[in-house]
Amino acid sequence: MKCHDSPPRAVVGTLLLALASGASGAEALAVRDRNPLIRGQYLPLPVAEPPSDGRPIHQLQLTLSNTANVETRGGESLHVDGESLELRWLAAWQPTERIELRFTVPVFHDSGGVLDSAIDGWHDTFGLSEGARPNIADGAFTYSYTSAAGTVLETGSHTALGDSAIEAGYLLNQTPGTALRAWLGAEVPTGERSRLTGNGGWDVGAWLEGGGSPSHRLQIDGRLGVVLPGSGAPLPLEPRTWVAFGGLGATWGALRSLDLRLQVDAHDGFFDDTELRFLGPAVVLTVGAEYRSRAGWRFQFAISEDLRVDASPDVALHFGLQIGARPDRSSAAQ
Repeated sequence: MKCHDSPPRAVVGTLLLALASGASGAEALAVRDRNPLIRGQYLPLPVAEPPSDGRPIHQLQLTLSNTANVETRGGESLHVDGESLELRWLAAWQPTERIELRFTVPVFHDSGGVLDSAIDGWHDTFGLSEGARPNIADGAFTYSYTSAAGTVLETGSHTALGDSAIEAGYLLNQTPGTALRAWLGAEVPTGERSRLTGNGGWDVGAWLEGGGSPSHRLQIDGRLGVVLPGSGAPLPLEPRTWVAFGGLGATWGALRSLDLRLQVDAHDGFFDDTELRFLGPAVVLTVGAEYRSRAGWRFQFAISEDLRVDASPDVALHFGLQIGARPDRSSAAQ
């Protein structure tokens, strides 16, 4: 049986309900599946809503993800053991009342890393599955994949530019405290296939972002869409014609300057001709917080865990800095 299952139906159904209520997803954390073998594929990130007066916002997002996975199935095999540090710059602005534009550029550094022992302790403390970790030495680095036809893909420790993204959103509907947007995006092949930071093709996507505010402290938001991969590279696999993705989150205004966030993101498998779990659908849970300074700066911290074990990196740490004012959650809910 090949890995082309869709994300869980319950997640998709809840996303549809959230989108139907029609609110802004401005509080969503800009996280995605950090699987190093599919990071050259396009998965649009949610980002904050920029000011309506045309001024841009700028975000710097630093993500440290750690993966340990050894898998053999149906003639295919992979050994992915390493740590990836991603620095992503994002700019967003709203030139007109209804149009929003975004541009992102990521840089990756892959190595053996330092988090292996800490992640082992994390899993032990909370009783989480350790997957292949007990059989892999701490601090080692290997990214390799072998296809059923014998094609081998390997890469060493490196630093490289990733694929960039250009995106445009259009405001479909707006009521006091709510907004529903439609988005189109394209990922530009600025990454390097040999270093697993790009797929060498142009990927495109379309999605909706929306949600609701049950109270002045609580906001529910969701995203649902599809991407069309331009290539399966660097893996020697055929990409699916289209790939579904989505996200569902809740933001709680704990204090005037502090929000707490819970978010689930999911996506379908990108390839038709594989049976490996690590290349199939993934579901990622993220918990985090955002602090807003009086000067208008925003600081984010979050941690992600793979809910579908062995389908994505075990743990990812996210750090975010945003410069540029935007409407805060409390005023948007009025």
